[in-house]
Amino acid sequence: MKKIVWLTVLAALVVSAALAPMAVASAETAETEKAVDNALRMEENETFADYFVRVWLDKMAQYACVLLGAASAVAMTVAKVKKAHKALTEDSERLQVSQKELARTQAELAETKEVFTEAAADLAEALDKVLAAEETLREAYGEAYGKLDDIARAVTVGFCNDKDLIKSGYAKEIARILGVNDENGES
Repeated sequence: MKKIVWLTVLAALVVSAALAPMAVASAETAETEKAVDNALRMEENETFADYFVRVWLDKMAQYACVLLGAASAVAMTVAKVKKAHKALTEDSERLQVSQKELARTQAELAETKEVFTEAAADLAEALDKVLAAEETLREAYGEAYGKLDDIARAVTVGFCNDKDLIKSGYAKEIARILGVNDENGES
């Protein structure tokens, strides 16, 4: 089918190239036509071979040159169109491959995004639990720290006022360990 189209285009160009000089010739003025008619007439003593060589051989050579020029131009155009078609086909195939790779990459990215979204939700949940545990620990630490002060005072009172511990010197040692000053300001 493609060959028929190209042959039709080539035939149209050849015919138009052959008719172009005739169109130019018809545009000449009447005087030029008379001169041409006189030149084209066969002289009385002239043979048809001489007449053909004098008048038509040169014109046929010109028509042949025009036709060959048109044919070479068409051939060059056809070659360039074929080359462009081949390049376009190759680019189209590469584009299709690239589109398939892009679709595959997008699918992988969507899967990865889903995994990361789930991981982020899990991390957010774990962070909430850690923050809640930290708050609980802070409250427990605050309560324990307050109780520790009370316990230290209670131990100091309990051990440092015991007569046996005072006599043996252990009360002073307990006060020193607890960091409590005795009544004399000594630790």
